[in-house]
Amino acid sequence: MRRMELAGELVAGRFFDGINSLQFASPGIAVELDEAEIERGIYWMNAADPASPAGLDIQGIIITARLGETRLAEPSIRRISSTRLCFRGAELLVVSSKSGKELEVFITPDDPDIIEALAFLKIPKTRNVHSKSKVSIEKVNGKNAATSAYSSALAELGFVKDRGKMVLW
Repeated sequence: MRRMELAGELVAGRFFDGINSLQFASPGIAVELDEAEIERGIYWMNAADPASPAGLDIQGIIITARLGETRLAEPSIRRISSTRLCFRGAELLVVSSKSGKELEVFITPDDPDIIEALAFLKIPKTRNVHSKSKVSIEKVNGKNAATSAYSSALAELGFVKDRGKMVLW
């Protein structure tokens, strides 16, 4: 790594707080990090994905803003394949756990991106391979999905109320 640094192929420095070791990155890291900070695209990933911050206990990583209140990444988001994370840039918007049965939503129901942020919930039903016959959401932020503030956004995505749940048939 030191040879690559001397050759100008890498730079050493402290790019991320909370990681107590020597850090190396590409020479264009400053530009890349600036671009990453302004990225606002919505995307989702499995919590077990290598790129996922779920389960990491790195001091200082901010992965979410809960209704305007910033909080640090919590190891309580389990790094398991039945959990999915939806982001807007670096901001965590939604955590889907128990294969979609429980949601934790960190943006308000009137956020302009709420429909796009919840759209990943339809994928198990609409994918071409191993699709599910239905997607059932039982809880949103600890409340029955059908009576939650997010039920109208889920209804826009095709979910219907069914005995306290929101179901996509």
